[in-house]
Amino acid sequence: MSCPCTKLCFQWPAGSNLRVNKFLTKGEKCVNLIPLKFKKKRSIMKKIGTVFIFLWVFNVFSPVIERRGIDAVTWQIEQVDTAGNVGSYTSLALENSMDPHISYYDASNQDLKVARWTGAVWNLESVDTTGNVGVYTSIALDNSGFPHVSYFDLPNWDPKIAQWTGVTWSFQPVDTVGFVGTYTSIALDDSGNPHISYLDDGNFYLIYARWTGSAWEIDTVDATFAVRAYLSLALDDSMNPHLSFYDGSSSNLKYARRSGASWTTEVVDSIIGGEIGQFTSLVIDSSGYPQISYFDNTNSDLKVARWTGSVWDIEVVDATASVGQWTSLALDGLGYPHISYYDFSNQNLKFARWTGSAWAIEGVDTLGDVGWYTSLSLDSQGEPHISYFDFTNANLKYARGTLEHNGRTLSLLAPSDTVFADSLYTPMAWVQNIGEVLETFDVHCTIDGYVDTQTVVALPPGDSTQVSFAPWTVPPPDSTTYTMTVCTEVAFDVDTTNDCGAKSIFAYRVIIHDGGVIALDAPGDTVFTDSTVTVMATVRNFGTVLEDTFDVIVSIDGYADTAQGTNLLPDSSFQVFFSDWTVPSADSINYMMTVCIEVSQDSDTTNDCIQKTIFAYNPVGVEEEKNEFRIPNSEFRLYQNH
Repeated sequence: MSCPCTKLCFQWPAGSNLRVNKFLTKGEKCVNLIPLKFKKKRSIMKKIGTVFIFLWVFNVFSPVIERRGIDAVTWQIEQVDTAGNVGSYTSLALENSMDPHISYYDASNQDLKVARWTGAVWNLESVDTTGNVGVYTSIALDNSGFPHVSYFDLPNWDPKIAQWTGVTWSFQPVDTVGFVGTYTSIALDDSGNPHISYLDDGNFYLIYARWTGSAWEIDTVDATFAVRAYLSLALDDSMNPHLSFYDGSSSNLKYARRSGASWTTEVVDSIIGGEIGQFTSLVIDSSGYPQISYFDNTNSDLKVARWTGSVWDIEVVDATASVGQWTSLALDGLGYPHISYYDFSNQNLKFARWTGSAWAIEGVDTLGDVGWYTSLSLDSQGEPHISYFDFTNANLKYARGTLEHNGRTLSLLAPSDTVFADSLYTPMAWVQNIGEVLETFDVHCTIDGYVDTQTVVALPPGDSTQVSFAPWTVPPPDSTTYTMTVCTEVAFDVDTTNDCGAKSIFAYRVIIHDGGVIALDAPGDTVFTDSTVTVMATVRNFGTVLEDTFDVIVSIDGYADTAQGTNLLPDSSFQVFFSDWTVPSADSINYMMTVCIEVSQDSDTTNDCIQKTIFAYNPVGVEEEKNEFRIPNSEFRLYQNH
């Protein structure tokens, strides 16, 4: 149904200067409040004391909660703190990429509070109770998981820091000169030192402060007279600060960055005669470029601006009714933006995320007027955590979203369905991420006694990849069937029925008989006439089975001999010794030496024989031993080499 509100009232209790917002139903009056009637797409600025406050009013439409593109996120919603009027000005950070810490304001007691999830329960703590403190909170966690909270100290009108030391909370003011400290935003550098942005409300300056390790270094970002609000601070990899903010004087979205000692400020988005840029949230992507979510008050839309390296790419994310207040932006592992925000028309908390091709938009919490002061973080799985204020019940709430995790094995690529026994193969499979988040996961392969695991890293949603496993040696037995199974192991997988793929592999031993001569070892290419020489050759089993017996035959013109080989293993060699050959007396004669192997059922006879030419001559006038190389017949033997 449509929102029944006809007025928005802002209360400023005497002495506190703390604004209280209240929506009035038809006929209800503002009592001691400042009334503001709704007007279509109009903004009004009122000055109260020395502080300019911007009041925005919106159209009212019938409710539209929509999703686009893919399945909705599953949300777990709970009340964190219900003790009084608590939960405004929330800020959320995740410890160990999973457990939330939330800073917020306790309006009933005017205290700063922090809620921490222990893994089982919420631990609620009043952190600072010294006066009216705790609005405009911003939280960040250091490398030890200790929270640092920036906030506004109203009695002293200063920005303040609360830091958990591991034992107790320590406090310090950041800046005590003048009326300063609203709209704080905090970020920690690599050393865990805090950086804070805030407003100088007395001079209307934009201020940035950095803790050096011993003192606060305070820098004026922009000293031109302008009313600013909705600051968001982020640091890039070089620890340079970036700021997004609304310039109320020109009604534009602006962005500032520091390089070295100087600041550069520019307009990101503007509308002639309109207002744009409230409720900003800034992040720096992996390229060091800023992305900003914000509210377009003129058109009542949620927008996002991305720096491409040369221009600002500006996009309307949600244009259904009046949406986009209290935005909070985070990037997932692919650099895709996720945004939590308030739907004013329906008084709901909404969530938008970029899928890579479209915006998926949905309502998160629709019970009452909920979704004020949203703060978003993504955990290590890319899943959203949101803290926000339930205006209806004046409570702090928390929503955790679960995106679909789903990995599957598409096909088993190798080895084929039949393999050779005693052979080596590389198993391969094709797997896919059919979930909605970036996944890193293990893939397991088993083939009876063989087991191997490989890890797929950062596989985007919808993408598939080939996985190669360690080589598998097929066991020796012939005619054996093995089962190959490949399974994906994705954390929080919603459908385990598609995790595994399996097939049968039949291993058999191929019987191949193939013997070959590979070398003629002796005699050499030249011999002396009338000498006696040893004859040797090397043969090899190129087949797949043991050769029990085989013959090796040698001939050198009129000379011939046969040796028998036994038990020659596959891929093994023998050196064969024949009987001695006595070289004839004729001088300067060429002889042809031929050695052949005879293996039963030889499948390749082309390698059975080798030949060479031997030249015999008479060394006239040279007296020397004519036995060039002689081994007694009694020492004839076969050697097997592997």
